[in-house]
Amino acid sequence: MFPMLRILKLQQARIWCGLCHTCSIPKFQRPKPEMIRYKNGIGLPRHYSQAFASLLNLETVYLTVGVLESGKTILGSEEGKNLNYWSGECDRCMEVMYDDETFRRDWVAKKKNWVTKPPRLSTVEWHFCLVQDDEEDWVDLGSASDDE
Repeated sequence: MFPMLRILKLQQARIWCGLCHTCSIPKFQRPKPEMIRYKNGIGLPRHYSQAFASLLNLETVYLTVGVLESGKTILGSEEGKNLNYWSGECDRCMEVMYDDETFRRDWVAKKKNWVTKPPRLSTVEWHFCLVQDDEEDWVDLGSASDDE
């Protein structure tokens, strides 16, 4: 299905955490990141890597997700401020599980080397749209990457 798909744009309010397998709105400490760009085929959540693996020509994925500035996760957009290679993990997992340095190091290494992923994937770009805690049915994510 979709054998020639090269660019995929997804807009969603929530993201699936690859650790606890729950779906939540990402939370970060202020200031929230505006955008995160990964190269060399990394940056997709584990479930997405597996689901998209059959898209043989997929080169770029743009993910636009909601974000809350009420979490404990620290993630900056600039170079060197994303040493955990955040890719959808919920704030609670980041707080609890990443506190164990051995676990953190192993999980980050796995994320850098997913075996199952689209073979031509080169760029994964995350965009974040600020939402409020009470916006349960939030749908309009804006146009963070419409100019691509």
